[in-house]
Amino acid sequence: MSAIRHIYLTWNEETTHDNIVVTAHTTKFLEHLEIYYDTEKRDGNLHEYNSSMKTKGKIPFIRNADREIFSFYLKNLKENTKYYFIVGHPDIGYSDEKAFHTLEKNPKNLRVIEGGDWELTEKAKTLAEVAICYDPQVLWLGGDYPRNINGLEDYEKWDEWLDVYESTMITSERCLVPMVMAIGNHEVIGGYNQHKANSPFYFRYFPQNEKNKSYFLKRFGDIVLFVLDSGHVASHEGAQSAWLQKNLVKYKAYPIKIAMYHVPIYPSVRFVEENLYYRLFYWLLGLAGKNDDSSRLLSVPSREGKKTWLPLFDKYKITTAFEHHDQTLKRTRPLRNNKVDLDGTIYLGDGGWGAEIQVPPIQTYFSPLFAKSMGYVSFFWLMEIKEDRIIYKAISAKGHVLDEYMQKIKRER
Repeated sequence: MSAIRHIYLTWNEETTHDNIVVTAHTTKFLEHLEIYYDTEKRDGNLHEYNSSMKTKGKIPFIRNADREIFSFYLKNLKENTKYYFIVGHPDIGYSDEKAFHTLEKNPKNLRVIEGGDWELTEKAKTLAEVAICYDPQVLWLGGDYPRNINGLEDYEKWDEWLDVYESTMITSERCLVPMVMAIGNHEVIGGYNQHKANSPFYFRYFPQNEKNKSYFLKRFGDIVLFVLDSGHVASHEGAQSAWLQKNLVKYKAYPIKIAMYHVPIYPSVRFVEENLYYRLFYWLLGLAGKNDDSSRLLSVPSREGKKTWLPLFDKYKITTAFEHHDQTLKRTRPLRNNKVDLDGTIYLGDGGWGAEIQVPPIQTYFSPLFAKSMGYVSFFWLMEIKEDRIIYKAISAKGHVLDEYMQKIKRER
């Protein structure tokens, strides 16, 4: 087996057209790792590549395992260009030649695969195989990856997850697909209100912003993606809320503003408040002896999101919010001020990329704010952003379109 264990892509800067981060894992400790890259195919011939870089690895942290992590921050790349690269070291050899394709600076068309709760299941793998058939330019993921990560000894679960990503997320041009990844409760030991130290893999494995925060933004031309932390290592209010408002003001004129986070503001399953329906379900589950299920009915993070973020989403006209965690398919009507508004925000969710646990979308039966809901289904969202509209499709593991919605937009910048 090669000493190079993983190779995958993220972005560390806000822009996404002129840079990329190539992260590699090795199973041997090295003084440095090398990358060679070029806009021409070089078939692994080291001396033919026009550019190269060396980087030192991060301090090994995985118990009882030989593992070192290297991240190459490639900058000043050409937009809309295919790059070929290899990584390695004379002591361990070099990887096969791989490729990525930079985005346009101002893309008029952008094809995104979005999903969350991508767990280690056969359905999840099948969904990945279906998703790549659409040749996405980027993969947006809303949190909850391998389940039951209780400490550093669980690194092999992340190995399995990355193996699926690396073996499936390769386009018809043989390019790797970069990831933008939100944090979820699976990534944090304790789930909520924890220190970053309780997230042993998310921050070390996936460089996504210079300050290594759990909330950040990415720009795709006139499209701004706000990646938020729904109370896992950063609270909704305070510094995160101030950062969100500051950047919503900064990018107020941008025509497409999208939020992505794990725990939904409009959950399809859990309750935001202790209302009559909540008390009824709590009582029924108690009678059935399902006290563990009843304790999960109330979603405090959803309540915090609704109190803290929703006024900002409404004021600054967020186009779309991708939500997860409840593991059902849901689409709300366009909403503003908690009411249907044709110029409002669409909330899409709720995870379901092959998650093990699935339940009926209880909340959607009681509220007229939901336009579509399905339970016991695995799916991802295909989002196609065009000059004057956005098309959203929820696609199943069999490739069936479970829901479709078109949203008109005005791109006047």
